[in-house]
Amino acid sequence: MRERICMLCQGFSFSACLWSLALFLALQPFAVAQQAQTGQGVIGISIQGKPQGMLVTDVIPGGPADHAGLRQGDIIIQAGDVRGNATELTERIYKQPVGVPLKITFLRGETQMSVDVSTVDRVSLYKRAASEGSPAAQAALGDLYVRGYGVTKDIAQGVGWYRKGAEQGYAEAEYKLGWAYFHGQGVAKDQAEGGRWIRKAAEQGNAAAEADLGLAYFTGEGLAKDQAEGVRWFRKAAEQGDASGENRLGFAYDAGQGIHKDLAESIRWYRKAADQGEAMAQYSLGLAYVNGQGVSKDVAEGVRWYRKAAEQGYADAENNLGSAYYNGSGVPKDAAEGVHWYRKAAEQGEAVAESNLGLAYYNGSGVPVDDIYAYMWFSLAAEQGNENAKKNLKLDRMKRLGASERAEAERRASSWKAYLNRTTNPDASGIAAEQSGRPREALDDYIQALQSMPEPTPPDADRRIRERIMKVVAQLNPPPALPQDAIRHAAYAQAAVEEAQKDGNPSHLTDAVNELQSSLRIAPWWAEGYFNLGSALKKAQRPGEAAQALELYLLADPNAQNAQDIQMEIYKLQYQGKQQ
Repeated sequence: MRERICMLCQGFSFSACLWSLALFLALQPFAVAQQAQTGQGVIGISIQGKPQGMLVTDVIPGGPADHAGLRQGDIIIQAGDVRGNATELTERIYKQPVGVPLKITFLRGETQMSVDVSTVDRVSLYKRAASEGSPAAQAALGDLYVRGYGVTKDIAQGVGWYRKGAEQGYAEAEYKLGWAYFHGQGVAKDQAEGGRWIRKAAEQGNAAAEADLGLAYFTGEGLAKDQAEGVRWFRKAAEQGDASGENRLGFAYDAGQGIHKDLAESIRWYRKAADQGEAMAQYSLGLAYVNGQGVSKDVAEGVRWYRKAAEQGYADAENNLGSAYYNGSGVPKDAAEGVHWYRKAAEQGEAVAESNLGLAYYNGSGVPVDDIYAYMWFSLAAEQGNENAKKNLKLDRMKRLGASERAEAERRASSWKAYLNRTTNPDASGIAAEQSGRPREALDDYIQALQSMPEPTPPDADRRIRERIMKVVAQLNPPPALPQDAIRHAAYAQAAVEEAQKDGNPSHLTDAVNELQSSLRIAPWWAEGYFNLGSALKKAQRPGEAAQALELYLLADPNAQNAQDIQMEIYKLQYQGKQQ
């Protein structure tokens, strides 16, 4: 009988030890994309998130919003058929085809008003207005160059545009110029200069700058550490409805750092931020409910908040959601679903999730037993200092791995580490674009992340990115066209299958599989390609991989007419794979 290890005590990750890193990732005002992107429509406003919608902080002269009569200080509460927070409203605006009017509903004081606004190409709008001296457009154009959206990426040129806006006293540009100096993006790193520009923006009431100035004081990065002063700036941002400020103020009350410990007050601020979609606050609120800290214990409610954060890619929440499913805590027990979420977190380098995923492979719970993968994930977690993983490496079957099996596990771990070290969270740009309501940019970023992965491709990361691509493509109207290179590889695959039918040589089937895999690295949203890949893998006597390909087919085309038949075929292939 296989040795089984209990995951209940090993399964959860907690926030306090990751606070500094998580804050650093959360504060970034721009994520650097890896390639030029195609332009998308905008209405020409700068915004700040508010609980009831989004505050218009500036209007680009001569843009659609300007022509429609929107003003600084208006609060947009609805865009088209979407009424929600700033993230949801921004996403709806980005979805609107260029030139097609969109109804915008907003508050001006206590009066609710509506106007029809047509989106325009943002590159053209920002370049024109920036050249005419609009500091808001200069800051926005700087963003495009820094991100590589619609223009060739050039961080230094982007920071140059930030400087032009900052020198006019425009707070948003001051903040972004300060951030560039603080982190050495496009200019030589100079935290003193960065702090000077961030302070200028904060003193004008820019909420993001207030939150980040507070962070610098709170952590002592770039400024003399003064947590009380940090909390003062957090509060200024929070009182403007800034989600990062609310979350950080909640943490200060939670930890009793810079202010007296007050769990009830902590929960109040976490909830404000969580309701605006702040993933870290959603995770912290989930922890509070699960552990009954500051609120009545309610594990199901805690898991609900974990899910909200996990669906935004927050690794700690992904791991804890996985543990909830794996152990049946707050949700019905479902080991396979638990492994699904462990995998998402582990592929971001979250050590507790790596150890948990290793245990799943070791126990054969939620996935087939695979000692090589178990050793790989244990070793990755152990290298990060995870004590449970170190103990798990001493389990009986781990100690009895043969030299060749251990070498293979170490090779996989090394390949994975090299991938992570080279790309530094390759999904980051795509996630940022997706969360900001820019699905076509997210698609480009995710495809590049997929294509940049090493060979052999880490299978768990490959699956995760493909799932994100399919989620984004489902939002696009019209959908992306199928590239000719993808069609060419598919045609080669068809020719290889026909050759195999003629002479029975199995090498032709291997060629077909390779060609279809190449096709689906170019067009990873293509449902028919996954169907054909599944068929080729089945013919090649690789049933487990065939089942995975057909799963991706159903994800790419969830409304497929043959979905029920395909699902039955997947079950059969999975069974056959277990017998091999």
